Amino acid sequence: MKKILVIGILIVIVFLARNVLTENDQALMETVLHSSKQVNASERLWNLKGLDFRDDFDADSLNDGIWDVLVREQNYNNELQYYHEENVLMGDGLLKIIARNEKKGSKDYTSGSIHTKEVFPILFGNIKVKAKFPKGKGLFPAIWLTPIDNSKYLPEIDIMEVIGSEPEIIYFVSHREDELGNLQSVHDSFVIDNPTEYHVYELNWTEEKIEWLIDGGVVFVIKDNIPVEPMKLMINLAVGGNWPGSPSDDSIFPADFIIDYVEITN
Repeated sequence: MKKILVIGILIVIVFLARNVLTENDQALMETVLHSSKQVNASERLWNLKGLDFRDDFDADSLNDGIWDVLVREQNYNNELQYYHEENVLMGDGLLKIIARNEKKGSKDYTSGSIHTKEVFPILFGNIKVKAKFPKGKGLFPAIWLTPIDNSKYLPEIDIMEVIGSEPEIIYFVSHREDELGNLQSVHDSFVIDNPTEYHVYELNWTEEKIEWLIDGGVVFVIKDNIPVEPMKLMINLAVGGNWPGSPSDDSIFPADFIIDYVEITN
């Protein structure tokens, strides 16, 4: 912890000496300063008092001080996509995650997935994502939280997920592992109007409860077995798999999962 703090101070001194901060410099400085706040003997091991940000995706490229792009061929649940950085694009103040019907490696489809960096652990707070998703059998857009610790996949909080063959039904899920190592889940769903238009998908996460909201209205609440685990925010567009099934001849590619903004506050 002392090493992180010293490094942070040195970086700040260098930035001040240059007297000019680029956008990436500012993001890096905020990242280091946030990391130096994470561990405090008098507080919870992970606390997020330093993490408040909003990304409107107005730059020409993704802010690599906040986000990582996933590159991976093999995925879960028999999904059919190869996640690739070329499927994550910026333009016109929007982030576009694009699924394409094209062969790469052993896969017949490519798509994109991004997540917040591990140096920005999310534990409690409010998350808002304004987005619109594509419809079509086999498409599986999701906004979710998964542990910072890459050796674990639970707990998981699904802020929203939807299968493209039923685009009007939004699903909300909290997954956890019980004392015997068995998967336990609580979930609900909500039917929305104009499913392929922009909506704000929101999560209020506290020690006492989790609230899911759509366009400012509460649609699901849990008060038991609240996850207490530092998480990262994932946004992805999967193709195929056990739940959505494979695309059909009517599925249209390329398919865009478009993000207008992401906001995380405490």
